[in-house]
Amino acid sequence: MKILPTAQQLLERRPDSEYLESWRRSLATPPPEPVPTRAFLEFQLSDQSFAIGAEYARQVLEPMSLRAIPNRPAGLLQGLVNFQGRLQLCVSLAQLLGVAGPEVASQHLVLDFEGELYVAGVRQVLGIRRVPVEEIQPAPQAAAHLEGIWQPQGRLVRLLDGPALGASLHRGVSR
Repeated sequence: MKILPTAQQLLERRPDSEYLESWRRSLATPPPEPVPTRAFLEFQLSDQSFAIGAEYARQVLEPMSLRAIPNRPAGLLQGLVNFQGRLQLCVSLAQLLGVAGPEVASQHLVLDFEGELYVAGVRQVLGIRRVPVEEIQPAPQAAAHLEGIWQPQGRLVRLLDGPALGASLHRGVSR
């Protein structure tokens, strides 16, 4: 490939000292310390926002057919759903967490607590959030399933305690 003489001169010219000095300053400045964060999956139940550690969220699904369990009234345990060819327990997080309002599930969330899978209907999954650890505030004393709260742009997001939630679901469906 032939380079025109004017282009060649442009490529070979020495950069001015101001340009070099700006690069020296930029490269001499150490990068900022990374801010420790935690990954949470944010979702809505009724009109409230919740989030659970991303390590507990296995999959987000479109609504599935719910099969009632004979002789068992719907409560925490809503019924059974077919997930990947296996029947899984479908639970009501709204009931467990005391969320009032209509329970309309437009998506299902598959939660994995040490190999125990639970499917829960949620109004909407909002996505994975990287939450700076310093922004996590302590949970109120009476909140059994919360590890903290997070308030991005003035919204209240309740951060669920994964192990406590998994233990409560296990106890609740075992009755």
